Amino acid sequence: MIEEQTLQQLEVIMKRIFTLPVTRTTFREIQSAFMGIAQGDKELFTDMVESLLAGQVKPTLKDKIDVDGYQEIIDEYCIQTRVSKEVHDRGQFISFITSDVLNQSNGIVLSNCLKTMEGEELRFATDIESSMQLIAHFIGRLHEAKNVEGSEKDFGRLEGTLENLRKGLDQL
Repeated sequence: MIEEQTLQQLEVIMKRIFTLPVTRTTFREIQSAFMGIAQGDKELFTDMVESLLAGQVKPTLKDKIDVDGYQEIIDEYCIQTRVSKEVHDRGQFISFITSDVLNQSNGIVLSNCLKTMEGEELRFATDIESSMQLIAHFIGRLHEAKNVEGSEKDFGRLEGTLENLRKGLDQL
């Protein structure tokens, strides 16, 4: 059984991990900490990590861990752990896009910012023509993606979004 003292050590490790910025390796650090706590017991490791991600102690841990103490750790670190897993799994994917329309002396300019799941920001400017080039480029890649086996479910799920894009282009 994992004792209260071991859970206190785990809490110190979690505090240290989340004192630093969340990166693509943060979730692996958490997994490593839990592997150490589980001392090679793969089932215990899996149940502990799944409990942390789910937000509540799994019933299978009842006789293996101080449930109340572990629930306190879960309450404190569940959200951060979920975010770290998302950053690990989808770190380079876009989480946020924003643009501002600026009226410059030489024409309209879009000031763009893309932010990834792991917090990286890419700032760049486009004029109307280069914005159209970006749109045309991505439409071409989407045509290619649609021909890839297994993409049907994604395109089916996003059919409404595609229809809204069509309407937006028609309004232009």
